[in-house]
Amino acid sequence: KWSRSEGKSSQPAAPPPAIATHDLNASKHAPLSQSTRFLATTNQLTTQLARTTSRQKMDLIGDSEEQLIIRMNGGKHKNDEELKIDMVEGLTFKQVVKLACKKFGNKENYPHSKMYNKDGVLLLETDFELIQPGDVLYIAPRGESFNYCAILDDYDMGKVLGVGGFGKVILGKHRDTKREVAIKFTDVGEELGSAHLIQKIYKEAEQLKALNHKHIVKLHHAFIEGKQFIMIMEAAMGGELYEYLKTHECISELHARKIILQVVQAMLFCHSRGVVHRDLKLENVLFKTKEENDFEVKVVDFGIAGVAAQDKVDAGTLAYMAPECLDKVAAQTTPAIDVWAIGVMFYAMVYGTLPFYHDNEADLVKMIRNDPVKFPKTHPITPEGKETIHLMLQKDPTKRLELIDFVQQDYNIIDEEEFEEKFQ
Repeated sequence: KWSRSEGKSSQPAAPPPAIATHDLNASKHAPLSQSTRFLATTNQLTTQLARTTSRQKMDLIGDSEEQLIIRMNGGKHKNDEELKIDMVEGLTFKQVVKLACKKFGNKENYPHSKMYNKDGVLLLETDFELIQPGDVLYIAPRGESFNYCAILDDYDMGKVLGVGGFGKVILGKHRDTKREVAIKFTDVGEELGSAHLIQKIYKEAEQLKALNHKHIVKLHHAFIEGKQFIMIMEAAMGGELYEYLKTHECISELHARKIILQVVQAMLFCHSRGVVHRDLKLENVLFKTKEENDFEVKVVDFGIAGVAAQDKVDAGTLAYMAPECLDKVAAQTTPAIDVWAIGVMFYAMVYGTLPFYHDNEADLVKMIRNDPVKFPKTHPITPEGKETIHLMLQKDPTKRLELIDFVQQDYNIIDEEEFEEKFQ
């Protein structure tokens, strides 16, 4: 009675001593011209850089927390292959780029070089004032495009969190910040050759990275590398709602309502920003922690992964698809498709089975299009809960329950004591 589209989710070396240097801004002499000051500062930094070459570590004074870290675009992350520059007063973008070119390329490359931030955004001289101590930048001495492997190389790979038909999810830890993340590798088959498709994926990734909500897993990075689409995101360690239901079979209506309300709040936030999930299902709702009776959840895996996998669909995902999505020619992406999927999840939590399911995809499509929702009498549910599910699973999207109406229902303020009274 259950089906899923993917399988089970189942020190750096101590820095060398700081190098004593002169205050680059201190001077007992008359003020120098701008070009002379620039040359003097660069010469002093270059002299310090030369002194550190034998150490294979480029620390230009100060604590590492007060330094700017420069790495080679696309290079492997090694402590002896990064340049650290103290964020002293008077330091300029040009000086940083020149020093980086000398370290990683050739000083003659300077006019053609490019500098990127950790997200792969090309930096201009006017952006330098926004750079903070501790930031990591990437230098492309010959002006190459940003290589996203540099981002992935900043993480140590840990245990496998899940393996499925489209790829796997691995726990990662950032080498500098020690932040834990979930790194999802989605197989995309043949290399994506369509410039339009690649552009669409990156555009959607930027939209999702801008979503900041307590019930949405934060997406940090998303990029294509070879035959894989890679997403680096917040780690929610409590496991999938799907796995919880496999163990417990069903959830009380009280707790199911609590989970659904969080999902609805997340989707209202997304819809207000023009983002539709497109792939809501039990596998894509994660518990924040493994603590007993902690029902705080986060929504993950928006439909961008499906775009990268070129919309491959199996019966597990099909069971959550709204009737209007079954017609690929006329299908429109609207918030109503998320409402339908939420209704499917609500039903599954309360009854322990999906409202529509069949091993044969053609038969499943017919059921979704034509069959009414059946409510088994084996599991108690309030009339309000049954009506909510019924309205979410309307075949006609224009008659489907609006999420804002769900939030404002009296049903959502019934406490545990009132629920118990209804079942006595």
